[in-house]
Amino acid sequence: ELGAGLGLAGVAASLAGAQKVTLVDREPLALHCAMATAAMNGIPTAAMGSSLEGATEYGTVRAALYDWSTSEPLQMDSNPNVVIASDVLYDDTSVKALARLAAELLRERSAEFIL
Repeated sequence: ELGAGLGLAGVAASLAGAQKVTLVDREPLALHCAMATAAMNGIPTAAMGSSLEGATEYGTVRAALYDWSTSEPLQMDSNPNVVIASDVLYDDTSVKALARLAAELLRERSAEFIL
């Protein structure tokens, strides 16, 4: 989930059956709250920035710091099947950056993108 905030969409994805979920946001406090949301809903969580490659529990959620306004590529340890961005466009300056990231994810990782 890009721009996870409190992680509502990512938590919902996990509860709906997603095998692994990565909550991505530029704000560390938001990610802390998102992980707390997951834990309070009984979802297994992994340490901040850790890989989910070895995650054994179905639905495991992890958090990753990333600011899509930078030109840095989003580092993922695996190719996501679905990318969610929910309630993320608050100002015009974010539109181009999010569009760039969406294009990168769709081109390089063949992911489905839900905005």
